[in-house]
Amino acid sequence: MAELQMTSLKQTVHIGSTEFIGMLMQGKSFADFPYLDETATTMLDHLTWWANALKAGRDREAAEPFDHQKALASAGA
Repeated sequence: MAELQMTSLKQTVHIGSTEFIGMLMQGKSFADFPYLDETATTMLDHLTWWANALKAGRDREAAEPFDHQKALASAGA
């Protein structure tokens, strides 16, 4: 089973009750609220960056597993 990797995002999207009800019950979308659409785009760009960075790390780890003993020795521990 893969280890869970998480990170926090600098950008978030806060959806208030007015916007939530509009999307849930009135068929509106993020595009109907330009300020939400812009922040969602920024947040998803950051999420994509992190997903790619974490995938690259997992791929590198799979190709060359991390040697904890070697790292401790080189750190002088």
